[in-house]
Amino acid sequence: MKALIGVLILSGVFKSGHEDVESLLATDGTGRDIIRCTMPLKRFLFLINALRFDECETREERKKNDDKLAAISDIFQDFLANYQSNYSCSEHVTIDEKLVGFRDNWFSSMELVNELKKFDLTYVGTMRKNKREIPEEFLPRKDRKVRSSAFGFTKDVTLVSHVPKKNRNVVLVSTMHHERRVDNSKCYHIPWEAVP
Repeated sequence: MKALIGVLILSGVFKSGHEDVESLLATDGTGRDIIRCTMPLKRFLFLINALRFDECETREERKKNDDKLAAISDIFQDFLANYQSNYSCSEHVTIDEKLVGFRDNWFSSMELVNELKKFDLTYVGTMRKNKREIPEEFLPRKDRKVRSSAFGFTKDVTLVSHVPKKNRNVVLVSTMHHERRVDNSKCYHIPWEAVP
């Protein structure tokens, strides 16, 4: 069962969710070696056809409750609970960057920032410029100097608008930094100047 779940996760990583199973396990060099070495095709098909995580008789009723994962919701909740109880993150964790492609790649918002503050967690991230929380002064303007930064502060949130090059603007939000200063020694090799 662990091997099957691993194969299903790997097929998701490979973005092979709609790929024919026989092509995934093909032996002519076009298949995925790691999946083929995990189990034979017949065993995979048997497990997939026989495996059920819920009662079919009650599935339609649960779907009416707008449960899109009705077929696996019980085991999925157990999976989440185990994941949350066994995962211990480090001091620095990323929310809006990942190695797997996704159609909405920026998750930063004031809603997220405020939610994290409830758990005494700080946040640093880039924001899309169409967020309504961003003041007009922080949006791209032709009169902004290249390599300039505009800072905005509330009690516990800092907003920075930086112009790395002409006609380009990056907006960052932080609950970890509260000064009109940027440390360029680690990531950036360009001087930032504070702009009112």
